[in-house]
This record gives sequence, structure tokens and C-alpha cells, in this order.
Amino acid sequence: MTRQGGYDVFLSYARSDGAAAAELNGWLSAQGLRTFFDRSELRPGLRWIPALEDAIGQSDAVAILVGPHGIGNAQQYERELALVRQMRDDGFPVIPVLMPGCQNPPTGFLQLLTWVDLSRGATVLPQQDSLAFLREAIHGEAVPPSSIRALICPYRGLEPFREEDAAFFCGRDGAISDLVAQVKAHAFVAVIGPSGSGKSSLVFAGLLPALRQQRQTTMWDVVSLRPGASPLRALAAAFGAAPQDAGPAAIDTYLEDEAAAYRAGDAGKLARIVNDRLDAAPEKFDRLLIYVDQWEELYAMAPAAEDKERLHQHSGDVEKFIALLVATSSGLNPRANVVLTVRADFYAPLIRNALVSALLPRQQVNMPPMGRSDLRSAIETPARGWRGFPSIRRRLSIRF
Repeated sequence: MTRQGGYDVFLSYARSDGAAAAELNGWLSAQGLRTFFDRSELRPGLRWIPALEDAIGQSDAVAILVGPHGIGNAQQYERELALVRQMRDDGFPVIPVLMPGCQNPPTGFLQLLTWVDLSRGATVLPQQDSLAFLREAIHGEAVPPSSIRALICPYRGLEPFREEDAAFFCGRDGAISDLVAQVKAHAFVAVIGPSGSGKSSLVFAGLLPALRQQRQTTMWDVVSLRPGASPLRALAAAFGAAPQDAGPAAIDTYLEDEAAAYRAGDAGKLARIVNDRLDAAPEKFDRLLIYVDQWEELYAMAPAAEDKERLHQHSGDVEKFIALLVATSSGLNPRANVVLTVRADFYAPLIRNALVSALLPRQQVNMPPMGRSDLRSAIETPARGWRGFPSIRRRLSIRF
């Protein structure tokens, strides 16, 4: 039963993982544990972050459920608040739980903590051994360390760092500071750099954690997208809500209809959608960050010149896409910031647009080359605790 607080465990989960989370919550409740499960239980009358702090403060443990799509947007705040509580109280358990369908776990986050693995089964309940480990961890009892912990490579390779990998995104402190300063000063910011220079990682693992730390003054919602071959469809997918249980054909029709609505609407349409989204969010976010990754897809994925009809529509869609984003981040009191990342070799078509050229280069961050100390930090710091660390350290001592 509860030892000190009002709850034995605070369950943090993404909305998309609600069904699996409910299954786990039912099992824990059947074990006699009192769980904080529904955010509607937050104490009324408090802003969302103080209410979360209050709920976590009343809990004796926090379980961070990681589903197929990783850690959710609101979960990032819960994860950070749980780790802040753990820093104040060494005995406070923060337990990552890999849920069914989790195939790409947050390596950096897992290396900080001992986790429970429920990802090997299609559902939660048949995995009784792992569930028993979770129950013991909630009670503060020792959990057998995973045999694969020391085998997990701490490097992301060609994959970008995610927000939950921030502790292992090293060597870019200067670029992070520059980007945060630009976002505070301007509502539309471009990050320019060569392919593979870490632009996406800078946003996900650098900018977003820094913005989350402003939680006492500004609560951020985040929407990220890639424009792909059809930027208005990408916008519709990011901001729309296709009918639940809709099949592929129905989803395709929905996205086409939404793209057509953007095409026919005025430039302020997205700003109104953003305002409605922020007003309706139970978390009461103050601002929305729209992150457009791989902006160069607007140009690289255009139809062939011979297909004049499709090329004409695509060009119009690109212009409308840009107009919607600029309008959403401008005006007297915009509630959204737009951050884009684009390869340096696509800078010319980027500033060919009059709306963008009016903002750049004043509102841009250029990815600088990494110095020797930055490179060493990026290589050495994430590897601590990994079985390959001694070898890497020896090689670094020779190289640097």
C-alpha cells in the first residue's frame, strides 16, 4: 500500500498508448497499488505544471511508459519533473517501462535508469515476470539489472537524437544557446547546415529540452512534421484528426480533403487551427512550436519538369505551405513559433520565396563546425557506462 504519498505510483503515458496503459493500470490496481492514472485527477485550480508537481509529490514512484511512438509531448514534462524529484530524493524510483510495440527505445534515457521490459509481448498481462519486477521497483526494491544494459550502444549513428536522448547530445552547447536565443527573439527561425551536421538533433535534443525548462513561465506544445512530396497533406496529417479505426483509403480521402481545404483557404487558416488546439488542450499550453524537419523536401521531391500540371500544383502548394507558416508565426500576438531545418545546398530556393527572404538571414542559425573539445565531448560523454567506454577513452587519449 501507499508508504508516504497519496499514490503508490504516478503512471505517465502518451494518449496514443492509452489502451495498453489502462491494461497495466488495471493490473497494478488489482495488486493493491493506488495509481495516479488519469490527468483529469489533477487538483483543480492549479496551472498544469504546478498540478503535475503536486501529483508527483504525492506519489511514491513514477513509471514512464514508452510505447511504439516513444515518449509523448505532455509526457516529456512529466519525465522531467520526475527526474527533478529524483534529484532531490535519491530513493525516489523513476522507472521507464517499455510497452508492447516499443521497437526503438530511448537509449539515452534508459542508460540513466533501470527499466522494465514489457515490449516482448503483444499485450501486458501475459508478462508476469516483468510485471512482478515493476511491482518491486515501485516499492523501491532492487530490480535485477538488464543483461543487455551494457551492450546498448549510446550513439545514434545516422539517426537524429530525440528529446529523451538529450543527456547524451553533447558538444553543441554553443549552437543550442544560439538557437534558444533566436527562438526567444523571433517566431520564425531557420537552422541551416550541411547534410549530417546534426540540425534535427539540435532541435529535438537541444532546443526542446531547453524550452521545457521554461515550464514555470511558458508551457510548450510541439508539432513536428516533414513536408514530403505533398506539404499540405503533411500539414493535414500533423494537425488533423482522421476518424478512429479508419482504413487506409478513408485516411487518404481525409488527407486529400484537408489539403484541398488548406489550398482553398486564406493564409490565416493554420493560425486559427493553432489557437483552437491550444485553447482545447487539457494541459493548457501557452505556445506551440511547429518544427518542420527536412525543409529541403519541398524542392527535392517536386514532380518532374515534364509533368507540368502536377508541378504547377506542387509549386502552388509550396507557396501556400510557406504562407500558412509565416502567417501563423507573425502578427501582433502569435501563439506559435516555427523552426525549420534545411540543408545548406538548398538555401537558394529557400530564400527565393519573398516571405522567407524578408526574415533571413536575420532569423537563422548556421550550424558551426565542431571544435576538438566539442568532438571529444560528443564521443566520450555518452559512452560512460557502456562496455566499450575503456577502449574509446584509450583511443581518444591518443587522438586528442
